[in-house]
Amino acid sequence: MFNWNKKEKPFVSYGGMGGGGTGLVFGGGSSPITASGGTKTTSGNYTIHTFTYAQSGALAIASGSGDVEYLAVAGGGGGGNTIGGGGGAGGYVTGTIPLGPGPHTVTIGAGGAGSSGPSSRGAQGGNTTFSTILVAGGGGGGSETAGPASTGGSGGGDGHGGTNPNSNPHRPSGNIYPVNAETPAPLQDQPVTPTPQGNLGGNNDNSNAPNHYCAGGGGGAGEAGESGVGSAGRSGRGGHGTPHPWCPPAGGVSGPSPGRWFGGGGGGGADTPRSTAAQPGGHGGGGAGGAPGGAGSANTGSGGGGGSYTGSRPPGGAGGTGFVAVRYLT
Repeated sequence: MFNWNKKEKPFVSYGGMGGGGTGLVFGGGSSPITASGGTKTTSGNYTIHTFTYAQSGALAIASGSGDVEYLAVAGGGGGGNTIGGGGGAGGYVTGTIPLGPGPHTVTIGAGGAGSSGPSSRGAQGGNTTFSTILVAGGGGGGSETAGPASTGGSGGGDGHGGTNPNSNPHRPSGNIYPVNAETPAPLQDQPVTPTPQGNLGGNNDNSNAPNHYCAGGGGGAGEAGESGVGSAGRSGRGGHGTPHPWCPPAGGVSGPSPGRWFGGGGGGGADTPRSTAAQPGGHGGGGAGGAPGGAGSANTGSGGGGGSYTGSRPPGGAGGTGFVAVRYLT
């Protein structure tokens, strides 16, 4: 039982992925917040601050304190090269966090570059941070001879794979910080906060080789990437993203239902002309596979599309940049 006669640590409630509930702070009151940073707008009783890649900086609270609702999206992963896997979406998290006066750092993740050659994966997307929130960039898609995708907020899709057919041992769940060759050593064991942040990328399928080599789609914020289907000659579609209800049009894209959509996975590249057309990216701004792969939409954290083989080795598409939005009662 709480002892009112001695000091106790305040109890704090945080929302997780897909949250939006109001956190509560007991043992301390709140007061109206006055703040600057990013692009500041109002909507009803709320003040909203949005931050794009060009606006990394801080939410600077001059006075007041209380619960702040947030949306934080990391940069999407780049697509693979030569029947390349789609890039995974950057991690996507929402919730509430109690903040008081002072600068609260905002860093927006860049989109990962698409792979420029068959022996390298697409690059991981950049991380996004807001205050104590750490969101992992999306995994890069696999390529012709660097087949397995890399890890991230959502995993990239497997590429054609060379000697690594039908295998994706590095696909992540998005619950820990990605650990692979692209991860700086000090961050390799650092957990992301909060969890989960994304979904798995799709497997390749070379079972119908040499008729069809099929790459996997990148994982999206709303669902896993689709695996390639060798018997149908179809590469994997990127996983769909997810809508956010109160984000202004500065972030996300329109989708099949209301809200601003974020985090579509990149579509897998095809082995044309033997295979059918390369697959699209998922709802949420994911890039389609193609020659070269399509780029993920800016300010969505979506993955880039995998490059399709057309007699040359076209690059994968770049991932989309991340985004942060915060709001509080005026």
